[in-house]
Amino acid sequence: MNIFNYCIYTIKHGDDLARDEEKGSPATYKEKTRWVTGNELFQQAKLRNEKMPLLLADATDCSTLVYWGFLKNIEVHDDHTNYTIERVLRLAGDHKPQELILKSTSKPIAANYIRPYAICFTPDFVGI
Repeated sequence: MNIFNYCIYTIKHGDDLARDEEKGSPATYKEKTRWVTGNELFQQAKLRNEKMPLLLADATDCSTLVYWGFLKNIEVHDDHTNYTIERVLRLAGDHKPQELILKSTSKPIAANYIRPYAICFTPDFVGI
């Protein structure tokens, strides 16, 4: 399996993520922002037959990356985005959002980063 060079980082309530990890099936979420660039990159990944990872922190404590999964679909609407993860998986190891390198600046995510999502270079620890 080939993994795309870029991933999306976002946050979601940990209770939702834990529930969906237990279900073990695709999970769809709604984000209040439009993931236009994220969707463009997701479409590129699909054309290349590569999987695009999504990394998640718990919205109640964004200090640690806790879950991940491969994106199955992104739908951008006028005022929101729906995205589907193939399967919500617990991330192995102890990783911080600050380990992620932003695509836009090639610098790590700042400790006080508060945007609803970020496009990053896919880290080596994804898929392990």
